[in-house]
Amino acid sequence: MTKQPFSMQSRFKGFEFQPEDFTKASAEEQENLKEKLSPGSYWKDAWRKLRGNVVAMCACILLLLITIFALLGPICVPYHDAEQLRGAEGLGPMQYSASEINKMNAGEAVFPHIFGTDTHGRDLFVRTMQATRISVLIGVFAAMIVCIIGTLYGSVSGYLGGKVDFIMMRIVDIIYSLPDILVVLLLSSIIKAPLQNFINDSKNKFFSLIGGFGVGIISIFIVFALLFWVGTARIIRGQVLMLKSQEFVTAAKALGASSGRIIRKHIIPNCIGQIIVITMMQIPSAIFLESFLSFLGLGVSAPHATLGSLIADSLSGMRMYPSRLLIPSVILSVIILCFNLFGDGLRDALDPRMKRESG
Repeated sequence: MTKQPFSMQSRFKGFEFQPEDFTKASAEEQENLKEKLSPGSYWKDAWRKLRGNVVAMCACILLLLITIFALLGPICVPYHDAEQLRGAEGLGPMQYSASEINKMNAGEAVFPHIFGTDTHGRDLFVRTMQATRISVLIGVFAAMIVCIIGTLYGSVSGYLGGKVDFIMMRIVDIIYSLPDILVVLLLSSIIKAPLQNFINDSKNKFFSLIGGFGVGIISIFIVFALLFWVGTARIIRGQVLMLKSQEFVTAAKALGASSGRIIRKHIIPNCIGQIIVITMMQIPSAIFLESFLSFLGLGVSAPHATLGSLIADSLSGMRMYPSRLLIPSVILSVIILCFNLFGDGLRDALDPRMKRESG
């Protein structure tokens, strides 16, 4: 079979160029072409993919609105979360006390109790905002503790390998085998009294500030530091096992870099995408555990409140005022759902195998 010779005439047969086809491209067309041909960085591609995920972006917007509600909302309300208003005990949503009605009749401006008040006369609207703030902050800090411990532990285990990796992973397996909820309750109950004595004897301002929220908040952080980092350690270990055989790690070893420097400067930066996703997925777990412990009375101490303690306080009067139970429950559910949906979107956006899909 003879091979047909290639010719430009046969290649473009039936197609004629026109003079206008050779006109110079405009500045806008040149910029569009550069943007299409530019390779783009890892983070630009991730942001483009995340931006195209409608569900994740809606969840992110909801989280921003809740954050504004929790951080800036108390500034706009003239009540304090621990302030007890005499004569305003047990008011329903949008109700006023007798003294407040008299002020309104006299022409004075009175801020309404949007969610009502509790049995102690504390405004539930501002308490809900403060409780949301505390719950989210506890969740974020607990997730950061889990991320730091799990990342360091998994990096060392995966990089060193051998007997060290075997022993470290068996410790992880032992912690995995423990019943989480039972251990959390036992630890929270056991370390509560020693922590309280330590805070009372300590003159450190930081411990005094944290102690104002009760020893329950410190117990939550200790529980997360002891138990909930094992999942992060396993994921990071798997990434390190894959990365330590790459050429850039071999080059760093050849140049005499120590193991600590290789882990710190080369391994962990290449796991940053997975670390961000793991941290984001840990936040709802931390918020839920904190709310669970506060519901049982092992979390933040009164007069401060979290969403879990608000739900517990509302059980006694939920038949008369079901909104007291419904509002913090809905806010807690929305926060956990939004963090999970946004975490799923981040996972898809930061996955290198899906980086070039769509768009």
